[in-house]
Amino acid sequence: MSSATSPVSIPFARRDARNGIVWIRRAYAMFRAAPLRWLLLLFSYYLLIGLLELGPVQAVGQFVAPLLKPVFAVGFLAAAWSQERGIAPRFEHLFRGFRSNLLALVPLGAAFLVGITLALIATALVDDGRLMALISGAEKPTEEALASGPVQLAMLFGAVCAVPSLLALWFAPALVVFNDAGAVRALTREGKSLLPIGVSACHGRFERGEIVGCFDIDGREIARGLINYSVSETQRILGKPSSEIESTLGYVDERELIHRDNLVLS
Repeated sequence: MSSATSPVSIPFARRDARNGIVWIRRAYAMFRAAPLRWLLLLFSYYLLIGLLELGPVQAVGQFVAPLLKPVFAVGFLAAAWSQERGIAPRFEHLFRGFRSNLLALVPLGAAFLVGITLALIATALVDDGRLMALISGAEKPTEEALASGPVQLAMLFGAVCAVPSLLALWFAPALVVFNDAGAVRALTREGKSLLPIGVSACHGRFERGEIVGCFDIDGREIARGLINYSVSETQRILGKPSSEIESTLGYVDERELIHRDNLVLS
């Protein structure tokens, strides 16, 4: 039986610390495979953020830049996801987040901004607000001031308080855009159609109009339905929003892989 795979939930698992070394090595191997392209993405990102923070409207840009960081994070995820599938990172990948659930990504940036602000405010518990004065410009940042024991302790305390916000910025964009729970939840709880963005893989051979099975991450069948695209077409549009079907395939037959009217839960 052919299958379109869609995870049922976001699994939380404790991994051995040695896995981090393996992941870093894999990331470095990806970088070495296309160093100039990744450097171009990094340079473009920092240039855009710098223009926002140091541009003609700094007061606005300094607030907008943190809001957009999760959006650009999705761009780097999209570039890595594409490279793993044999597609070299491209400049346009950097802006993928603007077309992938932007309304959910921007609030992540707002949450990050609030979290970092609260972490900075918390440093006043250690140095009576001197670090905030140095950052805001209320006090001149001299070498003596920065070398002050309370200020250095405040820096350390602020960094610790900022960890939850930094972790959220690191993981949350991926959960928003590549939300493994989204497709199954849409199928089993909300009675919605199966969209390409909610599917992580497909296997077997099938043509348009054939019956395929939908499985969760543990291999359990959750539904069956009539597929609107062949296996080759499905593989090309997996993980993409329906708005990109036409640009990917050159045409669009249906917005859904399986319409809810042609879907039966197992």
